[in-house]
Amino acid sequence: MKIVAETCADAHEAAFDAIVNSHSELDIRTHVDKKEFTLEFLSQEQGDDFLHIKILHPEQEPQVSPGSNFGPLFTEAYKKQFLTLTSPRADGKQAVYTYWNRSKDYPHYDDASDETYDATDGDVTGEWVGDGDGRGYDQVSVLIDKLARDPNNRRGVIVTWNPLLDAESLEPPCMDFIQFIIRDNYLHMRVVFRSQDILLGLPENMPGCAAFFRYVLQGLWIKQPSVRDRDMIRMGTLTIISLTPHIYKKRDGNDFDKMRQHIFAKKTLGQWKVIIKE
Repeated sequence: MKIVAETCADAHEAAFDAIVNSHSELDIRTHVDKKEFTLEFLSQEQGDDFLHIKILHPEQEPQVSPGSNFGPLFTEAYKKQFLTLTSPRADGKQAVYTYWNRSKDYPHYDDASDETYDATDGDVTGEWVGDGDGRGYDQVSVLIDKLARDPNNRRGVIVTWNPLLDAESLEPPCMDFIQFIIRDNYLHMRVVFRSQDILLGLPENMPGCAAFFRYVLQGLWIKQPSVRDRDMIRMGTLTIISLTPHIYKKRDGNDFDKMRQHIFAKKTLGQWKVIIKE
């Protein structure tokens, strides 16, 4: 299903409404030690059970629906957190996962960091770097440089999934792929989520992505300071592909009821905006 909305708040309400009106009920194990009663989006077309959400004005208010329990202060704090590296834990293990760590400080195994030869297996031992310690690969800066040199480039992509760390992880990243592309002097951001909590995750993810969007756009402006205002690259659309959109109805029952009542009131009062769905 395709949803086209003016704002992040409209997109959240439309995505929630889509799942409530068409879903399958699952009582599944979402973690090694817990089960969740889950509503997953159910399309009329077999094999097409994902949401394509396009937000026309990702920074326009309201970014958060009045039907959500997230307020403006929480949203602003989350946007700052979204663009902040999280340092490794004191025990020396990998940092608590953040999307910015994987985008700005992508982790990799550095064989050259420790040249001690391990006679037991014949390999040079090394260590993981990045993921919050500042020694990883900066995908964001490379992307900005690439698009500044070649605005028509289709390779402005960022990946957050690291198979060596995430294939067997209990907490792998949900947002896995990002593309920035420039067309007709508009920068567009496209994001793929392998799994997404539409009730509580989406209202955080959209403003966070909008802040990421602004960061890349301003980075391009810095790289092209001589461009006249009428030719300056502007913010375009934010598209989110949610491959497995779901809601935890029992766990988040209070939030579920509040959003459902808010949408019912808007529809009753004739305030429900027409959202294009295909």
